[in-house]
Amino acid sequence: MIPELAPLFRGPLEEIGATLFVDDGTAPRDSLAALLAADRLAAELARFAARYAEPEPRAVASQWSKLYFTRLAVPAMVAAIAADWRLPLAPERLGVVLDGQGGIAAFSLPHAGAAQPAAQARQRFGFLVDAHLPLVVDSLARASGLSRRVLWSNAGNLIETVVERCAELLGDEHPGVRHGRELLAGRRFAEGDANPLFEPVRYMADGTRLRRVCCIRYLIPALAYCKTCPLER
Repeated sequence: MIPELAPLFRGPLEEIGATLFVDDGTAPRDSLAALLAADRLAAELARFAARYAEPEPRAVASQWSKLYFTRLAVPAMVAAIAADWRLPLAPERLGVVLDGQGGIAAFSLPHAGAAQPAAQARQRFGFLVDAHLPLVVDSLARASGLSRRVLWSNAGNLIETVVERCAELLGDEHPGVRHGRELLAGRRFAEGDANPLFEPVRYMADGTRLRRVCCIRYLIPALAYCKTCPLER
């Protein structure tokens, strides 16, 4: 847990905040940059695949990415929305703690970051969306053959969930909530480049929440379709 963010990650949120800590040199960790190297990442994905009886490589990478984004993007988004907090997530300075099966357990940061009020969405979330996620998505796609579209959708699905949970707690007019919704609402950013997080989920007329892009977890026989799967069953 990052001490400066401990007041935010209390009660049921404590487990979310516990996946990030400031590196003091005592915890065993690997370099994230080294982990994302093609051979190393492929090896960790193979270790992660051992938890499934009939693993399909692309579906394994999709499941691995969802664990990664849960451990990193979820607490980062909560901090950015609720506390205007920007974490230092440049991949070359991050460390990663792996579990016994090649999955992500926690991340070590070079420092705690700082509160920086933002005037627009990309300014608030650029430390994650621009400075971190593209390298992770590209590395996973190269190592596994999984499409970048699925990987960005996995990140977007979790980010949308965080935004809407924050809306329930903070209200629709909270600046962080408004920026979170703006982040997901446009096909392109204000600067003109494509937004890979555009509309990750859709809500049907009856309120049903569906992903726009399937995460392909169903390619692993042991896993059922997820509850937000857009495919016809």
